[in-house]
Amino acid sequence: MFRTKHQKAGVNAQAALNQSLSKPLLYVLAHGEASGDPGQINQAVFKGQTDVSIARGELELRKAIQSLAFITETSINSLPTLTALSLPGAAIPLFWTIHTFLQHQYEKPGLDNRINRRNHDARLLFKQLAQLDLSPWYAQSVTQVAPDNLPAEVHFPPEHPIPGQMYRHYPYNIKDKGHLYYPVNNYFSMLFEEREQELITLLSDLGATQIIIESVSGDETVADKEGYRKVFEYAPRPLTAPNAINVQGYHWLAYEPTWQSVLNERFRGLTSIEFTFDMDVMGLLRTQIQSIDQLMSELDSMVPPADYKEVIYQQVIKVRRVHVQFG
Repeated sequence: MFRTKHQKAGVNAQAALNQSLSKPLLYVLAHGEASGDPGQINQAVFKGQTDVSIARGELELRKAIQSLAFITETSINSLPTLTALSLPGAAIPLFWTIHTFLQHQYEKPGLDNRINRRNHDARLLFKQLAQLDLSPWYAQSVTQVAPDNLPAEVHFPPEHPIPGQMYRHYPYNIKDKGHLYYPVNNYFSMLFEEREQELITLLSDLGATQIIIESVSGDETVADKEGYRKVFEYAPRPLTAPNAINVQGYHWLAYEPTWQSVLNERFRGLTSIEFTFDMDVMGLLRTQIQSIDQLMSELDSMVPPADYKEVIYQQVIKVRRVHVQFG
């Protein structure tokens, strides 16, 4: 079969786009928006500066961070969204710490020379911010494409894609589903809901008569402020034979060692179990929280409480405890 010059150009463009979709992020161009680098930090904000005067440190830091515009229109205090953007490791804890600093959180009580100490910290953070170069990240991680040029093998959740939004590729390969992208603004929460639904289905198929999922606070299991507590009850029924469980039908099971253990122990007579799972995927959020804790320890004007990491874990990672009774 012969193709015209225009047909060949279209095929080549499609092939190039498909190859670029190996990047983890996909930016859907807004209507009338030309391809470029809208996601990069504008280094002109700093006008060549890598430091600020002691008297204006906090003010200049605030101005700089407010000038950094991500095309996701996300606030820098959203750790899951920043992590979903696949930003360089140093950028995420830096943005989070700057936000916390500018909000006057965890400020040392009875701080002497408060203005000087805060300006010292502002200068330190400003210098790191000014030296941050996101150009390599954007070039390596982001594919730009107009809505009309999306290939057929690219898939989104219902009501997506939305022009002007950024999406992240699904964390694992799904056979026969092509390229699946979730919006970065709720990437981890969507994966969490998907995993939770699969877990409930698995436990039900294993003969669970009661499943309780609720949030964890400290050493106690309680419903969180949103009243997160789900209860499922089923009539007793005979245990399904191990070979009747379609393991391949559970996408997340292969990546969840605890679920695998429940599956194996159930066929050894397991009658009840309690375990936890959370919103983190591949330990990405935990890694960032560790880096944040380290960066905050370098500041003179701030001192987080002893249980700081645990509080952030609960707020960001949303640990859930699962109680299961089998018939």
